[in-house]
Formats: sequence, structure tokens, C-alpha cells
Amino acid sequence: MSLMNQVEALLLASDEPLTLQKLRSLMDEMPSSDLREALVTLESHYSDRGINLVQVGGGWQFQT
Repeated sequence: MSLMNQVEALLLASDEPLTLQKLRSLMDEMPSSDLREALVTLESHYSDRGINLVQVGGGWQFQT
């Protein structure tokens, strides 16, 4: 499973926004730069859909 798919799955399964630090801990201390890149890619991927990836309360979450 690709990093982007793993981040997407974690965000979809979470009932609260996930901070970069929380994502790092869930991903075995994956470098922040790699996670940021995955988040930006997902944000762009979902930008014109009925669901969007947004930054909320210091973390990231999907919203409709």
C-alpha cells in the first residue's frame, strides 16, 4: 500500500482531525516531509469532489 493510501485510510477511519505529529506516530515516525507531500497530494486529489481534505483545529480531516 502506498504512503498516500495509508494516510488516506487513517484519515477516513479517524473520528477527529489528525495532526502531522499523530500521523507520524501512527506511521512509525515517517518523515514529516513525506507526510506533508502525501497530504498535499490528497488535498489536490479531493479538491473537486463531494468530499474534501481540509486542515481543521491543527489537524487534517475529510469533510463533505
